Amino acid sequence: MTMGLTVWSCRLKQHEHQYIKNEAQISTELGLLENNTDEELAQELHSLETEHDGLCREIRELEERLVLLQKKRRWVDDKILNIRGKREAGLSGYRGALKEVDEEISTFMHQPPVEPLQAEAYAHLHVVDSDGVRITSPGGNEFLALVPERRTLNLARDWWEAEVRILKAREEAVAKEIVALDEGAEVWAATIKLVTQYESSLSEQMKKLDCEGNSDGSQSADNTIDQLVAQMDAVMNVLKQNLQLATTKKWNLLICAIGAELEAFEEAESILRFGSATPRKDVLLESYAPQDAKKPQQQSNDVLTKPTRSVLVDMQEQRENQVVGADGHKANADHDKTGDTGSASKFEVSRSGLAASSSPVSSTKSSESMPSPAFKPYRHDGDVDYSDNEVPADFLT
Repeated sequence: MTMGLTVWSCRLKQHEHQYIKNEAQISTELGLLENNTDEELAQELHSLETEHDGLCREIRELEERLVLLQKKRRWVDDKILNIRGKREAGLSGYRGALKEVDEEISTFMHQPPVEPLQAEAYAHLHVVDSDGVRITSPGGNEFLALVPERRTLNLARDWWEAEVRILKAREEAVAKEIVALDEGAEVWAATIKLVTQYESSLSEQMKKLDCEGNSDGSQSADNTIDQLVAQMDAVMNVLKQNLQLATTKKWNLLICAIGAELEAFEEAESILRFGSATPRKDVLLESYAPQDAKKPQQQSNDVLTKPTRSVLVDMQEQRENQVVGADGHKANADHDKTGDTGSASKFEVSRSGLAASSSPVSSTKSSESMPSPAFKPYRHDGDVDYSDNEVPADFLT
């Protein structure tokens, strides 16, 4: 038994020694493995630990930044609420104004503040729209014919733009008429000056012949008549040129006025030409003398005592005096310059001077060929109020 215990004890010691040896060997190998940085797992572990440390550090930084961002977010939220309140307060005024504008537009569409242009205002005008199509109607009547719910701002804009085009065209036409009036006034003033100068020359010739009497005989009188006819031809040529200019420019009133003067000169020239021939003296006395001149009386030997002279003198006297025209207004020098009633009155004076000593046939022919009412110029009545026809300034801007 003792033997067995000894054997077992020896074996136990051997095992213990073996265990210690194995433990030391394993510990040595473990130490070598732990301190071996070149080992693959050790390197991987070191890499993972390094990455872990970096992630932890970055997380801490992000957490700190997150705290700052959260604080900034709260500040921005407060700022947004503040600014949004101010903005809504400002927009509320605009929304109120927009609502008022919508109400005004609705009222405006139901009751437009202006009436459409009358057809007479643009019937004679040739106005085209932006596409070059002639505007036959601005569209105002069509706009008002629609029910208010179907009226739109675009329709109203088209209507008013068309009316503005019409008003501008009318304004241009009026401007052209003003220019034509100014130019025509110059032509008429030159015509009146020419006629007046000839009448002054005629008056001087008449006075000169009256002073000379019968000393030079009929030959001197005929020479004087020939000179007057030549001067009259020159005046008539200028009148024809002015008449041609007025016809080209389509100055109708000036055409009538200058035409009346030219016709009066043509008739006076005809009388002068027939009256200047001495052998025609008896015929002229019978044809052109007034009815009371046919009574028995002593006739002068002077050629200018025949109707030609009386006609010219009568013309000159009536020219120089103020006469009352067919419209009841005096035709004085101021009217002649402005072309108001001068053309008609002068025409009537010229023709009345001829008609006074002419036969009834010639007088009737004159009145039928150029009736005086046809040449009455338009007179503006200062007592009439034309303010209703004024165009609103808003539509001309």
